[in-house]
Order: sequence, then C-alpha cells, then structure tokens
Amino acid sequence: MISSKIFISLFFNFLAVAFISSCSTSTIYLNDYNLKEHNTEKVRTSLEREGYKVKVISVRPPNTFNTSTVVSGSKAIIKGSFDQFMPILNDLGYDDIEVAYIETGNHWYRDGNIGLYLFDKGYRRNLTDKIAGKYIAESCASMKSLTLYSDSKFSIVYTNSEQLTGVWKINEMPYVNLSKNSTGLNFYYKVEFETQTDFSGKVDIVILHPLESESQIKDCIFAKGVRRSSM
Repeated sequence: MISSKIFISLFFNFLAVAFISSCSTSTIYLNDYNLKEHNTEKVRTSLEREGYKVKVISVRPPNTFNTSTVVSGSKAIIKGSFDQFMPILNDLGYDDIEVAYIETGNHWYRDGNIGLYLFDKGYRRNLTDKIAGKYIAESCASMKSLTLYSDSKFSIVYTNSEQLTGVWKINEMPYVNLSKNSTGLNFYYKVEFETQTDFSGKVDIVILHPLESESQIKDCIFAKGVRRSSM
C-alpha cells in the first residue's frame, strides 16, 4: 500500500519528467534580430542547459512588438511552459516580457513550439534614433519636408515656405504622433521599414504613412533613406 505522501511525490516526479520530455520534442525559436551576438548565445546556452531545444532565427519582428515577446500558437501550451522558462530569462535581465498568440495561418509556433522575440536594453532608444531624421514629402501638394529631431521636436516645411513645429513621440509601434498643444495639432503616421538594393549596396528606407482619418495630411507620405556602410 503506497502512502499518500509517497504517491504525491511520485506524481510530481512524473510531471517533471513529462515536462522535460515535452521540452525535448518542442522547439524555442530564438529571434536574434534585436539582440547582440553575445546575448543571443547567452540566452541559447541557458535554455539548452535546462533541456530546451533552441533554434536561432533572424527575422524582422512585427511592428506591433516593441518589447520582448513570447509567441505561441496555443494558450494551453504557453500556460504550461511560461512559468518554467521565465525565471531563466529574468535571471538574464529580460523581465518585461509580453505574450502573443498566433492561432491561425501557417507558422512555426504549432505543436508546442514557442517564439522568443527578445530586445536588448536600449532598444526603444535605438528605435527613436532610427526613426528620427529628415523626410521628403512624396506626391504632396502642401508639404515639402518633415524633420523629426532626436530631442523629440519636429519641423514641417510647407511648399509656401511656412513652417510648423511641435513635438513627436512613439506612442505604440508602428505609430508616430506629432502634436502641438497650442494649436490642437494631433497627427498620426504609420511607420514602415524596408530595405532596397541598388548598384552601390543596400539602403534602409523609413516611410511615414498618414492615417486616413487625418484629412489635413492624408495625401502626404514622407520617406527617408540611409545607405548602409560598406565597411
């Protein structure tokens, strides 16, 4: 006759073995797109040490991801594993992590697989630096250029040489807000990143698309390009 204490102990040992077994059959897809190389290696080795199968990928995260995010195709899967690997990530300094679900379509995160989109500290500052700069208006009759300064101020130059100034900020990617309290100005642009290649190499393009609800700017798209260094 097995005592209740021994039975409980055996039961939890069984759960532990079952969980480790599930780790070995599922895969964590670690995205290194916004990670330094040494941090990618640190996360990978820490997870593998605990029995996880890790595959490193490098893809641009969705624009809606602006903080470290765990991606799963099943709420049931994430509930069972999230608490297990979160302490590992917390110990490595990744403690502000959100959860996202992809429950339809063709993707990696099925059959218990999990996506791990981590962002190194300072990512939001880097994002601000990436978006800041001088943009040229495309197919716009009223505006000539838009400059987003790194100190959160902006300046719009109209085709009649008049200027408008105010402040800008990233509310929630992929949206940038331009505002000026004294005039009630409140413009929103959707940010799009793309890379183009020509005979001289690659150019990183940032495009600002006005939201259709803003009638004053609905026809004015802004774009800027930064050529990658060949070094």
